[in-house]
Amino acid sequence: MAHVFIYQIKILLNNRNFHTNSTITAKFISSKFIIVGNNGYVITPSGAQQTGQCDWKYVAYGNGRYFVSGKMEESSSFTAPYMTSSDGENWNLTSKMGTGYEPIGVAFGNDKFITSYSTSYSTATYFVSNDWNFTGSQPHSTFIPYSVAYGDKMFVMVGKQDGYGYSYTMDDYSTTWTRKVIGGITPVDITFNGDLKKFIALGEWGEVYAFSRYFGWSKSAEISLTKTFTRVAVSNDGTIVAVGKDGYIVSSKDWDSPKQIGTQNWNDVICLNNKFIAIGDNGLITQSADGIVWSNPEQVKDALGNALNINLNALCAIQ
Repeated sequence: MAHVFIYQIKILLNNRNFHTNSTITAKFISSKFIIVGNNGYVITPSGAQQTGQCDWKYVAYGNGRYFVSGKMEESSSFTAPYMTSSDGENWNLTSKMGTGYEPIGVAFGNDKFITSYSTSYSTATYFVSNDWNFTGSQPHSTFIPYSVAYGDKMFVMVGKQDGYGYSYTMDDYSTTWTRKVIGGITPVDITFNGDLKKFIALGEWGEVYAFSRYFGWSKSAEISLTKTFTRVAVSNDGTIVAVGKDGYIVSSKDWDSPKQIGTQNWNDVICLNNKFIAIGDNGLITQSADGIVWSNPEQVKDALGNALNINLNALCAIQ
């Protein structure tokens, strides 16, 4: 059984008229994480803080830094801020990608970050970071990205183009994107497993596809269509887990029988040391050793036992 311990996490709650220090308690497995969420929240083992006023959506690590991208509502539109940190504690709210940009994902590889931002339902823009200098890199003017991952010396970005699901790959030795068809699916998320040397993509209608450098895309499975799943993770032994709305989680060991673990949306799932960890709305966290049996969702609470309703959107392991 995984060792469980208690973090004492300090949160500074701010509003216009007062500042209140409050201590919250949450249980996590022994591995340490950085978790980002709405209202500017970043939660680490040593504390939680609000950086900026946006909703932080994605987090990744590389080149000795953490990179977080988010979305901020501004008047009738929105912008896409991002921030960086060398220690996961002190954050530099760097810049914004401009009006109308919405974050899709972030991945690190080949000594650079690629973060993708959609600018509308008809165009998309991608930014490649090298030493924190961003330049645009757009595979196709009508390609709408949904997710991006890195592995086996390539970036793979998945999304929709002209009504069909496509992927674009960029090899370490190239600066251009190459288009590859993904059957008839429109993928909503993609992840990479280094031991299997495979990318796993989750389709909006429950399809699960695998991609490798030498064999391309192939269909692996299809989940029951009665529920909506939005994020995917895979363990070293090849177990695939998808999480989604209304508390539903499903595993490749039992595709036809999704389980409802609580009732809140699960917004992200990762696999670390062959253990799955999922986070979601209202500060909920759950874990599983096999993708089938999950712990009861635990909610972040203050010292008085009052729940703090922080929507958690993404997490990564502390390096």
